[in-house]
Amino acid sequence: NLAWSGWGWDVKMGDFDNDSQLEITQATGFVKGRNNRWAQLQELATANDGLVAHPGWWPHVRKGDDLAGDQTMRFFARTPDGDYANLSDRLGLAVPIPTRGMAVGDSNGDGRLDLAVARQWGEPGFYLNESRTTGDFLGL
Repeated sequence: NLAWSGWGWDVKMGDFDNDSQLEITQATGFVKGRNNRWAQLQELATANDGLVAHPGWWPHVRKGDDLAGDQTMRFFARTPDGDYANLSDRLGLAVPIPTRGMAVGDSNGDGRLDLAVARQWGEPGFYLNESRTTGDFLGL
C-alpha cells in the first residue's frame, strides 16, 4: 500500500514497461543507525502544543540512532484487479538504505525509462531498464 510504505520523501510515476499503465516509485526511510528511536519520535506526534513549543523537550536523536533506516525504496505496479503491488524485492530495488530522491528518464535512448536514486549517506543507485517487452504506447 503506497500510503503505508514508510517515511516517504519522493514519488515518481512512469510507464516503465510501456504498456500505458503508470508504475510508481517511492523514496522511503529517514536515518539509518543502530539504536531504534522510532518510539520516541512517535511520542512527539501525540504531544500537545505546550510540549511542541519547546524543542528542548523533544526526543534527542544522536549519532547512531535509527529512525526508519531499514525502509527500502518501493516500486509499485498495477495488478490485473486494479490494485498496486510492491515489486521492489523482485526487481532488486529493496536496498535497506534511506532514499531521498529519484530521477526518471531514458538515459540511453532505447525507449525504456531508467531510474536514478539518491540515498542518504549511501552510494547513489542507477537502474538501467532491461525489460524484454517495451510495448508500443506513446502518451502525450
